[in-house]
Amino acid sequence: MEDLERKDGYALFRPVGAYTFPQAVQAVADAIAQVRDEGIGKLLAVGTAIHGFDPPSVAERHQMVREWADVSQGRVAVALVMPAAFHDPEKFGVMAARNFGLTLEVFLSEDDAIAWLQDPH
Repeated sequence: MEDLERKDGYALFRPVGAYTFPQAVQAVADAIAQVRDEGIGKLLAVGTAIHGFDPPSVAERHQMVREWADVSQGRVAVALVMPAAFHDPEKFGVMAARNFGLTLEVFLSEDDAIAWLQDPH
């Protein structure tokens, strides 16, 4: 993927532009697959520069993280940075991801996401 940057200990995926929700989910899935195949193990996906869809429903979050977990195969931790409107205060997607075997956390800032990815615990 040309949008995937390799950093110190993680990969950065920063899509830009108009996406439908399914396209955005697939783009992150493709990034997870690439990172998994390269053995990097950590992905920072920054979705603050995409537009074209509303925050996902609970059902859409469930399907999204299930797909990402399947692609991850338990080998990629994902830090997702999204605008505040996309954050679920109950963290349904994060909890569902963990139930499917995906380590996922959602952040408002890249700095917080990077700190989480670099935390050895």
